[in-house]
Amino acid sequence: MSLEPGETKRAEIEKLCTRYNLFRFGLLKMAFKTRYFQFILQLPLVFFLVLVIATGFYGIPDPGQNLATVAVWTVWWTGIIVLILTMGATWCLVCPWAAVADWVERLSFWKKKIGIT
Repeated sequence: MSLEPGETKRAEIEKLCTRYNLFRFGLLKMAFKTRYFQFILQLPLVFFLVLVIATGFYGIPDPGQNLATVAVWTVWWTGIIVLILTMGATWCLVCPWAAVADWVERLSFWKKKIGIT
């Protein structure tokens, strides 16, 4: 494909690429604009994370029958690879580790003092 006079390489690439605006769908746009959307996605994964950690400590000692071992080494790694390959950085939106860290940070255990103490 040749460039027209005054046309940049970027313009040529944009002609070849198809873009989809997912926010034209009202329900999806509304979901992403609400501040509870990420929390609703993260909460079940945080519960699952706590369940996996608890079964790792208190579950069946046999690794083939323990939910923690099976969940992490079969479901988790397979799922995370497929998710990243198909959806890119979407995992960052629902990551349970980041969720717990953000929730603890918002509790403001360490309040910043303003001014001279």
